[in-house]
Amino acid sequence: MPLYDYGRAAIAAGLPDGPFTGVPFLMKDLTASIAGVKMTRSSRFFADAPPPAAGSEHVTRLKRAGLVIFGRTNTCELGLSLTCEPQLTELTRVLIPGGLLLLAFHGGEGEVHADDWFGRGVSIDATLYQPTEMATYMKRARLDVEAITTRAPYEFEYQTTRVYAAGVKR
Repeated sequence: MPLYDYGRAAIAAGLPDGPFTGVPFLMKDLTASIAGVKMTRSSRFFADAPPPAAGSEHVTRLKRAGLVIFGRTNTCELGLSLTCEPQLTELTRVLIPGGLLLLAFHGGEGEVHADDWFGRGVSIDATLYQPTEMATYMKRARLDVEAITTRAPYEFEYQTTRVYAAGVKR
């Protein structure tokens, strides 16, 4: 159920007589779980996680105070940063206007994992991106997309599509 419907249902059921009765409230999408409402913690890792069956004590206390939860606010992935920057922002920050950024990445969806890297025992994870997804990130980071090209992997390479993108800072 969308959270605005959740809020309407709470009002229709009658609100408790608390210090904040009827005050609309937005929850951060981090740790305060609302029964039956999906929570991603702003991470693709949790995108398919089922909604919790029970609400957290924090949410119970907010509702007892009379607050009406009607939405969620976004946060940086897992709340690990004090500010939320779009992908690629740090790369474009150092470019002068008109500066060129060239990107090379593995195309696809999801992540890949390896426990061996060129004969060395290491654990490495890589996120795969669709060209259109990266184009969106480039535009958010104030880059004009000049070109995006793809190629099939060579026989000796990891078998994912190679993607090359060029952007110019606005």
